[in-house]
Amino acid sequence: MNNFTLLLIAILNFLFCFKPNDVFSQDTRKIDSLLEVLETGEPDSNRAAVLNIVAAEYANYDYSKAMDFGNRALELAEKLNIKEEIGTACNNIGSINIYQGKYAEALDYLIRALRIWEERNDKKSMAKTMNNIGNVYYYLRQFPDAIKWYQKKLDIEKQTGNHMGIAQGLYNIGLIYMEQEQDFDKAFINFNLSLQIMEQIGSAREIAYLLNSLGSVKESQEKFDESLDWYNKSLEKFREANDKKGIAATLASMGLVYFKSNSFPQAIEYLNNGLATADEIGTRDISMQVYQALGEVYFRQKQYKKSIEYYQKYTHLKDSLLNEKSSQMVAEMQTKYETEKKDKELIIKNAEITRQQSENRQKSLERNAFIIAFFMVALLAFFIFRGYMQKRKSNRVLAEKNKIIEEKNIEITDSITYARRIQQAVLPVKSEIDNALSEYFILFKPKDIVSGDFYYFSKNDAKNYIAAADCTGHGVPGAFMCMIGSEKLKEAVREKENPGDILSFLNKGIKSSLRQSGSQDSTRDGMDIALVRIVETQCTVSLQYAGANRPLWIIRKNKPEIEEIRPTKKAIGGFTEDDQVFETHEVLLVQGDTFYIFSDGYVDQDGGKAGKKLMTKHFRQLLLEIQDKTMPEQEKFLDDYFENWRGGKTQLDDILVIGVRI
Repeated sequence: MNNFTLLLIAILNFLFCFKPNDVFSQDTRKIDSLLEVLETGEPDSNRAAVLNIVAAEYANYDYSKAMDFGNRALELAEKLNIKEEIGTACNNIGSINIYQGKYAEALDYLIRALRIWEERNDKKSMAKTMNNIGNVYYYLRQFPDAIKWYQKKLDIEKQTGNHMGIAQGLYNIGLIYMEQEQDFDKAFINFNLSLQIMEQIGSAREIAYLLNSLGSVKESQEKFDESLDWYNKSLEKFREANDKKGIAATLASMGLVYFKSNSFPQAIEYLNNGLATADEIGTRDISMQVYQALGEVYFRQKQYKKSIEYYQKYTHLKDSLLNEKSSQMVAEMQTKYETEKKDKELIIKNAEITRQQSENRQKSLERNAFIIAFFMVALLAFFIFRGYMQKRKSNRVLAEKNKIIEEKNIEITDSITYARRIQQAVLPVKSEIDNALSEYFILFKPKDIVSGDFYYFSKNDAKNYIAAADCTGHGVPGAFMCMIGSEKLKEAVREKENPGDILSFLNKGIKSSLRQSGSQDSTRDGMDIALVRIVETQCTVSLQYAGANRPLWIIRKNKPEIEEIRPTKKAIGGFTEDDQVFETHEVLLVQGDTFYIFSDGYVDQDGGKAGKKLMTKHFRQLLLEIQDKTMPEQEKFLDDYFENWRGGKTQLDDILVIGVRI
């Protein structure tokens, strides 16, 4: 790979690293406008973001200022605990350290940024920082580590569909194949794939750099005709973009290809054209390399005088570039020294003149200063003492209030905990259900200490009643409704046998207890319920069901579908009419059939990868998938699945699911 291509690769890697939103470009007008924003008293939360942008803008041409603004952004972001801006500042500082060759410091900041992006699951920023970590290892020539990080970055870009990032990842991996493994075929494939993407989304300038890289691969393979084809395409794009530096480097690269193929006249022509363009724009690094190449060409032609002439130009320009910075520093130090010398002479002259005046004023100033200082100290001591006493009083009052609040919280929590014991005592006893039903489960998960859902069971001869009820609200308000609803349901079962009649009786009882009427001022509290009556004979099992907004699901043995019995679309209590009729449905079941009743808490829970509700369709599929399990196994599966679905999110409602297998 020739030196001109290496120069263009460095530029392209820079363009890739900071496109599209964090390009470090020398735009002083943009920097001036950002600095004006900082002077306008922008809120601190916005200042951290602006400081990060200024650091990025300076990074192209003033590393000292870039690092200063990057550190200021990091300090402010850490003070305000703004994770996003902390990560951005660490990534910026790491990138600036790469340019300065401080690779250990760069890696520290980049790893810190990556941890923040991983905590926030910010894949776009993760990919950007992973690419920068890969660059660190690339410049350290630790290619296995570099390609590992480039591949991680590429995998994320493919997941998110970021075409510019994919092009960058392919290009970086191509560089590794070319430089480390000398696997030019793989390098060419990766560069070409990157080019295909950039031809859809990139600029003429970016396409030109990639075409140049493909020409370099063919040059390294000594396929000179193909190399010249790619370089010509690159030259055309550079001219379209009016990129003089790219034009100069490409012409020089083509000159080297002609030199390697022993076409010396063409080599001299293209090298001189490249030199003219480089001199036009003052790109001395390209001019220096062209001088060296021309020296080699003329040496091969045995034109030793010209060869020496160009080697001397090469050596002179190389020394000049190396010494330029040192010379500039010496000049700055000399100017600083002369200025300080003149200032010192002027100070000595003025010192004698002012000495007498100073002595005359000194005593007066000392006396006045002492008086003012004494007064200020006394005033300050007064305010400090007063503030201390006020703060002490405020702290004492606050501590007393906090103690009262803490005691009240303990009392309230103890009361609610005791209420849970009362609520649990009202629920059916498990042993009573076990004696009546051989295979069943009840998944009951209150959202709070006490629940707004409850289940009911009673046995009367060969008839078993079982119900799942969802009262208005959850927590303490829901628990009160549960207590009322449970007692009224017991009373209704004693008075009526048919499930529809029981719900009608229950509706009247709830409305009477809560003094509900048709008025808008009346309470709307009530419940949704699914009530099942199981009637067993020697030959069959009859299921009688009535529901208020809650359905009955039946899964027949060996049938992959759910049979749904729809409820009456009215609630118990609230604005439901006193004489509301609830329809009774009757179905026959055989051994192995299973039925389910439930509240809406399970299906309404947010969670999963997308953070959305579980939904009824999903719940249906779960029940069909677990029909080969026993009922206790089904309960455990549903419980575990719910917790995994919920993840770290808060449980939104009480959970009640009842399953019975005949």
